[in-house]
Amino acid sequence: STRTGFDLALNFNKKVQDVDINLGVNAMYYTNENTKVDELYEDQYRYRKGTPTDGIWGLQTDGFYTSEEEILNSGITSSYNGELKPGDLKYIDQNGDNIIDEKDEVYLGERYGWQGSPLTLGLNLTLKWKNFTLFAQGTGYFGGSAFASGDYYWVFGDKKYSEVVRGRWTPETSATATYPRLTTQTDNHNYRNSDFWLYSTNQFKLSRLQLTYDLPQQWLRGSFVHSLSVYAYASNLLTISKEREKLELNTGTTPQSRYYNIGFKIGF
Repeated sequence: STRTGFDLALNFNKKVQDVDINLGVNAMYYTNENTKVDELYEDQYRYRKGTPTDGIWGLQTDGFYTSEEEILNSGITSSYNGELKPGDLKYIDQNGDNIIDEKDEVYLGERYGWQGSPLTLGLNLTLKWKNFTLFAQGTGYFGGSAFASGDYYWVFGDKKYSEVVRGRWTPETSATATYPRLTTQTDNHNYRNSDFWLYSTNQFKLSRLQLTYDLPQQWLRGSFVHSLSVYAYASNLLTISKEREKLELNTGTTPQSRYYNIGFKIGF
C-alpha cells in the first residue's frame, strides 16, 4: 500500500487595542491506497487495487420493495433472507445474476475508525485582555464514514427495539418509511452493510473552552505565593455535524460526555 498526504500548520498573532489574539490552525490529510493486490474476485468492480486500505464495502440500495408484484418483476430469485417481502431493502444486482449476495458488494467510502478520518483539522484561539484569558480549541474530522449497526439499529425477534423503528416500513408508510419492515424472524437480508446504513462522520467539535483569571501581582506582594490563577473550563461542549445525534450517542460503547471543571493554579 502507499500512504500519501500532507501536514499544514499556521499561526497568527495580532494585537487589537488591549486584546492579544493568537490563532493557530493545523491540518493533516492522509490516505492509504492499495497499490499491489492479488485480486481474489472475478468482477472488476470488486477489485481492491486503487481503493483505500480502510475502505468500506457493502451493497448499494434503491429504496424498499413496495409490493409482491415489484418483487416478482425484479427478477431476483435469491437473497440472503431467502424469501423477499414488501418493506425489504431493494439491493442493486451488480453482476446481473439475479442473486443478491457478497458478489454484489462495491466500494462505498473510507472508514472512520482507528485510523481516524482522511482529513483532520485543528483550531486554537487565545484571547488575552488584561488579566483574563479565553482559550478555545476545536477539532474537525472530514472524509470518513461509518455504518449505523449493532443492536440499536439492527433489531429483530424479541430484542428491545430502539426509537429508530418508529420509521419502519408498513403499507401505510410506504412513501415515507425510513426503516425496513419489522419481523420476528432472523433478518439476514436487511441488516447487512449497505449504503442504506452508511452515514458521514464529518464533524467539527468545540473540544475545549476555558476562561482564566490571573490575580494581579500587587495583590500577592508580601506573601509566599508568586502567582495565582483561577480557571473554569468545559470539554466536548458542541458537535456540529449533520449526523450529530449518531456521533454523540456512540452506540455500542460509552456515549460522549461533557465535562465542566473549576480549579486554580498556584505558583510559589
